[in-house]
Amino acid sequence: MWRFKHVIVVIIVSISVLFVFNIVYLRGLFHSIEVDTERVISSCIEEADNREMQIRMDILSRYPDDIHAIMIDKSFRLDSTSETGILQTTIRSMRSNNDTATKVRSEALGLRAAFSQLLHEIRSTIHQNLDDLLPVDLQKLDSLLIIELKNKGIHSEVYYTEIVDKETGTVLQTSREESSGGSNDDYSFLYTYDPDNNHAYKVHIASLTRIVFKQMSGILISTFLIIILLGIAFWYLIRTVMQQKTLEEMKDDFTNNMTHELKTPIAVAYSAADTLLNFRQGDDQEKRKKYLQVCIDQLAHLNGLVEQILSVSMERGKSITLHAGYIEVKTVIDQLIELHQVKAKREVVFRVRITPEEMTMYADPVHLNNIISNLIDNAIKYSGEKPVVEITAYREKAFNVLTVKDHGIGIAPNHIEHIFDKFYRVPSGNLHNVKGYGLGLFYVKQMVEKHNGSISVKSEVNKGSVFTIKLPIQ
Repeated sequence: MWRFKHVIVVIIVSISVLFVFNIVYLRGLFHSIEVDTERVISSCIEEADNREMQIRMDILSRYPDDIHAIMIDKSFRLDSTSETGILQTTIRSMRSNNDTATKVRSEALGLRAAFSQLLHEIRSTIHQNLDDLLPVDLQKLDSLLIIELKNKGIHSEVYYTEIVDKETGTVLQTSREESSGGSNDDYSFLYTYDPDNNHAYKVHIASLTRIVFKQMSGILISTFLIIILLGIAFWYLIRTVMQQKTLEEMKDDFTNNMTHELKTPIAVAYSAADTLLNFRQGDDQEKRKKYLQVCIDQLAHLNGLVEQILSVSMERGKSITLHAGYIEVKTVIDQLIELHQVKAKREVVFRVRITPEEMTMYADPVHLNNIISNLIDNAIKYSGEKPVVEITAYREKAFNVLTVKDHGIGIAPNHIEHIFDKFYRVPSGNLHNVKGYGLGLFYVKQMVEKHNGSISVKSEVNKGSVFTIKLPIQ
């Protein structure tokens, strides 16, 4: 038991460490995806802004007299390929003029930064001039941004966009409609498109946390399922071990009870035989007959115990073959009543009611006899000084029903569900004369079910129990 407790502690600690490790890992992954998502959204805003500017340039190109003054060339496309194209051309030129690859890479990186800065300045200048002629279409910008986000695998709602002054926080323009309330969990991105005037887009979209969780849904679900499976496996392991422990305790009780049960008839028979042999009691005919009858009775009792154990063992191997036939119920019950009145060695009141009186059951005579005998024996053992046993047999639809009722100590509700378990014995309180090793009711249930029948019990503490057997009518 000590070792088992330590194993449980180790398993619990291991699962807890694994759970904490997963939480830490998922938290780091969440932060990483959050940063990457912010970067992707910023690039989408930039790309949407480029496309919106290009649309305005296309509109202004229809009025050449107005745009010559600001010298906007329609052929200048504002997209991410501009910087890359210029950079690649420069690198090819540098490679033709320099021999050192390291120098080329170093100068290329410096030029890339310089070109990037130059393009941003050009773009900012164009933005300022365009905005003077034609204001930004924020509704169009929202539509383009939604498309860009979907292209990058981010399915999020864009609530509205504002143009704000970064210094004062004043909203200069908005795409928000008066009827639109946005959302309480919206997330805002600030993207500066005009650094000279400190003008920026403030884009309101759905919660970034919700977006990140959507992207992490696969790993979150798989991790959650793994934790559940580990929990179920751990619970099943504990349950199985506890069942094995309970079974082990029941087997120990069975061994102790069986040893006591088998030892008693052996000791009595040995004492009787020893008296006949060593004390010349055999010369007295009456005493010899008495002692020999004691030996026979005890050996018969011992044989019954052994047969019961063997029957249960055979049933476990499913090797029992039933030899069923029609049996008159009244005859079987009368014989068992006579047997138990002698066996009980005290007054037992039997009340029998069989309807119809010539009622028969289709069953194996040996096992039916043992089934009813076990129930009667329990009814007597778990009753007081003057047991009253009521036996009723009748027909109900397609079944023959037999009940055995006593007015004894009864069975507590927490024991009823276990009384048909192998080796299980209900605590008998102060009734120290109750013997057995928990096989009787197990045997009864197995045999009833082998006859395609069923057995049930109703009981109240200190009021008695009723066992009901139903066997199909053939």
